[in-house]
Amino acid sequence: DSLMEPSPWIGRDPTADFAGLPLSSRSPPTLVMTFGSKTVREGERACVWSRDGSARLVDGPRRLFLCLQRLEVLPKHSAGNVEYLEVRRRDGTVIILPGPAARFFDPVEDISVHVREARLIDASEALVVYRHTANKVGEPHVERRVVLGPARFIPSADEWVHEFEWSGVPQDGSKTTYQPKALRFTKLRVIPASAYHNVSEVRTNDDTLITVKLMLFFELRDVEKMLDATNDPIGDFINAASADVIAFCAGVSYETFLNETHRLNELDTFAQLCVRAQHIGYDITKVVFRGFQAGAKLQAMHDNAIQERTRLRLLEETQAQEQRQGGAGPAAEK
Repeated sequence: DSLMEPSPWIGRDPTADFAGLPLSSRSPPTLVMTFGSKTVREGERACVWSRDGSARLVDGPRRLFLCLQRLEVLPKHSAGNVEYLEVRRRDGTVIILPGPAARFFDPVEDISVHVREARLIDASEALVVYRHTANKVGEPHVERRVVLGPARFIPSADEWVHEFEWSGVPQDGSKTTYQPKALRFTKLRVIPASAYHNVSEVRTNDDTLITVKLMLFFELRDVEKMLDATNDPIGDFINAASADVIAFCAGVSYETFLNETHRLNELDTFAQLCVRAQHIGYDITKVVFRGFQAGAKLQAMHDNAIQERTRLRLLEETQAQEQRQGGAGPAAEK
């Protein structure tokens, strides 16, 4: 039995190796003593284990006499104002202690004690929280609630926070490219937001391929409706806006498109986008047409045509001015 072996701790201070270290950062010393005394300082707690497996907790300040016993100094865990303690017990229960709070680890009752960060929510954010409960007939049930900011949120033992996975801009992509589940977060923004979107390779009715550039402005109005109707609002907006642009371009020629691009700034053109947004609890407040991009050859022809029209307009204005000045000369002489 290891308890009968001579102990190297007899005749010396068993806490000397931990001098100068805060209690929370020490590895709890376990001391095996055949015969001797130990001091538990004020503010500390220790567990004394006997050979029969029984244990007793001792709070300092106290002087203990140990004979064939094992002494364990227990760590103390502290949580501040924006923290909480999560205590997992051996009976399977979990205890949540909001900060400021402090607790000693109990080797008999506890599996672990952890200090966790509370979630701070500002006025423009919200959390979606789920909780295990029972319905009226006692069957297991999951209840959902929305926590609006500003708030400090500390979950209870039977609660967990929803994690959103929306389409977002990949780390190595541009601001107009989107990848499913690239945007992961827990704090839902409830203020107006915007997103860039390029609808690529849209074909007009004369088989011209163009890329239409948009900027979408939207605002979340109903969190519960959004949670029930979709798991990716950004993906829904991208698909609906693309469908509207494709439908618009399919009904016009390239020349007509050039003359009617102002319609891409009107919400009436984006009927599918607005309907889908309403269905999932959002409002589309504005759509901005940022321009378009055609193929390289077509774009060069278009640029040359613009330059030629500009040159002819300036030439016409110059000739008109010269004619006015020529007509004014004879009149002045009379």
